[in-house]
Parts: sequence; C-alpha cells; structure tokens
Amino acid sequence: MLKLFRLYIYGLPKPARVIMKLYSVLGQEIRILVNGVEPAGFRSITLDANSLPSGVYLYRIEATALDNPAQTFLDVKKMILMK
Repeated sequence: MLKLFRLYIYGLPKPARVIMKLYSVLGQEIRILVNGVEPAGFRSITLDANSLPSGVYLYRIEATALDNPAQTFLDVKKMILMK
C-alpha cells in the first residue's frame, strides 16, 4: 500500500534557496526532500514513506533569501512515523 504523508507546509515571503532534509534520531541523513531555489508563496512537502521503517525522525528546513543571505530561517521538527 502506498503511504504518502503531507509533512510540512511553509511560506516564503520572497524567493529563497530552500534545503529540507530528513534525519534519523541518530543524526543520519535519510533523504533530501527539497534542495533548490523556490519562488515566493506557500509550498507543501509530500513524503513517500514506503521505504522508511516506523520510528522517530527529524526534519530540518533552511531558507535563505536570495537578495539578502543574512536573512535565513532555520527550523527542526520531530516526526513519529507509525505504519
């Protein structure tokens, strides 16, 4: 059975370089979810969790404004995946 989850919704007030990664609780990088320049507006990330075992994961998002690299947003959230 296909398991897709809406993981995170974020808004960008202006174009930014966005990097979003999924990590195990041990800090191992599991997957890169977003890596590129995104225009202003709202985005959502859908995670295909078919290959992931049940457990606790962390996801980290970093957005840096293109016109001013000093404007950076960083957030880390915890996710519990149960199948």
